[in-house]
Amino acid sequence: MLVNCDDEIIIIRLVHAENRTLIMRDLASSIIECLAVALEKISQLYVRTNAQELMPVQEDIKCGLACPVIDNEFLKQSPTDLHLRRLSLQYSINETRKLANHLGMEYSTWERLHETIEEPERLNFEALRRCIESSHKTFDDIRKAIEASSIQNPHTLCKVMRGNPMNFDHEPEKWDLEPTEEHFDRLAPFVGNNSLALLVELGMDFHTWEDIRYRQMKRDLAKLNLDILQEWKTTFCTKHNIRPSLRHIGQAFQNIGKDIKVIENVLNSFF
Repeated sequence: MLVNCDDEIIIIRLVHAENRTLIMRDLASSIIECLAVALEKISQLYVRTNAQELMPVQEDIKCGLACPVIDNEFLKQSPTDLHLRRLSLQYSINETRKLANHLGMEYSTWERLHETIEEPERLNFEALRRCIESSHKTFDDIRKAIEASSIQNPHTLCKVMRGNPMNFDHEPEKWDLEPTEEHFDRLAPFVGNNSLALLVELGMDFHTWEDIRYRQMKRDLAKLNLDILQEWKTTFCTKHNIRPSLRHIGQAFQNIGKDIKVIENVLNSFF
């Protein structure tokens, strides 16, 4: 990323050592968004002079200049399934129950979910997803519910937005490769029982999960994971004009708790 400052103009250019077509469109969009938010926050810091605002400013600095919790435009947005899954990982079952209650979920609904879903991670995600889907809640609604239920603090939303990005600086050219059917065949068995988590981490929504499971006639876990990877590449990436790469796969695998070294070993023969 090259930065050139000329008076009041800042020019940012993305370059690639081999070919500019290897620069991912979604990466460029993310950088633009992050820079815009950061610059806005920096500007706000310089114009705040009221002593009463000193404490919010200090909190912003601790969290980062682009803290989403104080960004009104961010708070107006509705979270995606990816946001909700990452948020669900921040809380215990009891904390999620409190949060769901303040988001409007009836206790009887929570009890039915608790009785039918055994995995804590899946239970938390499903509870939050139903709260948002039923009434189109925003990040601001979630922030208020966090404060009202007194669980941790609203800045858990910052962790949700930041995620846990991997460092692909080591041999980046191999992670820029487009995944093939052979890649998917090798990787699908290693997803295990994390099919829904993988689908969400790849950016797809819960309704896609329902469609894929409905189409699968046999209870074949490896085939289910393979279908998810294929759906992501052929449908999701095409629809959103994303260039699929092993970088996306590696990041998603890490986010569902898989050791990236295992993935490298699996794909080692291709590199």
